[in-house]
Amino acid sequence: LYMRAFPIKYKEYLNLLHKYKDTYSSSQKSKTIILVTGVIEGSQAKSIGIYKGDIIKNYLGNKLKTTRELIKIVSANANSKRKKINIMIIRNGETPIELSISPGRIGVQIETVDLSHL
Repeated sequence: LYMRAFPIKYKEYLNLLHKYKDTYSSSQKSKTIILVTGVIEGSQAKSIGIYKGDIIKNYLGNKLKTTRELIKIVSANANSKRKKINIMIIRNGETPIELSISPGRIGVQIETVDLSHL
């Protein structure tokens, strides 16, 4: 898990935020999302098909609202004996996609976004 390890293009970032504000927040109770702002080459995220612009919604059955929550649960399960952990993402504000990853580092850059301020 990386947070702002690499800069992202500001205009591109704003476009993603406005896209999700319009397509996602109106149907959800939570006004915050965990937005993937980048995917590390050679990472688990890259190999299982997580993309910049995806929203991480759920990890190991836990609904998530902030990057802090995700980092905490990933760290707590880094040495888990589980072979696979389910992670749910939302792409393009549409149907959730459930993926399986190994415990430990995911390999994404993430940002908590408060959609109520847009």
